[in-house]
Amino acid sequence: MTFTIKDAQKNNAKWAEGSEDETARTVSFTIEKLRITKPTWNNESEVYSGSQFTWTLGNFSLIADGQNVSGLVPGALFNGALTVAQASGSAVFGTVGQDGTLKAKNAGKYSVTVALKDGNFLWEDSSFAELTLTHTVKRLGVTVTDPQNATYAHAASDHTSTADLTETGYNSAYMALSEASAALGFTQEGILTAVN
Repeated sequence: MTFTIKDAQKNNAKWAEGSEDETARTVSFTIEKLRITKPTWNNESEVYSGSQFTWTLGNFSLIADGQNVSGLVPGALFNGALTVAQASGSAVFGTVGQDGTLKAKNAGKYSVTVALKDGNFLWEDSSFAELTLTHTVKRLGVTVTDPQNATYAHAASDHTSTADLTETGYNSAYMALSEASAALGFTQEGILTAVN
């Protein structure tokens, strides 16, 4: 910025410091970029449950410590400093919120990119590159135990035996029976009635 003493006032005013002939003063200043804390995402894996997961990125859009910014408090939220998007190759989210809230339901490896909105911001370490944060929802482990014991009932009149047994752990929400299993008498509830 340049300040000049008006021509009509040159005989009446002068700069407090400097020469008598100096009529213009240039003052410069710098507006520092606001440093933002890098967000985090809990990296502990979860297991698919059939319910929706909701995550909120930690330290999302917070003003970094060590800045002397009038009217802004380090550690406080600064809305609009960041953008969030699903990263390339990520499992598909249900929601990617610009407030750092993420929602998904299925098992998979989820990744988001978090970027500073524009050139008015820097990360707390003075870098500018976008971040990629990743979280995993593991597939649910399902097991069906081998039937070790069955209760047999012998019908003397037709010389047949039947056995009813229930597979422990069978869950029709996650499992399907093969045609061969169905031909043996297994039902979708995991109950086998076999006739010998």
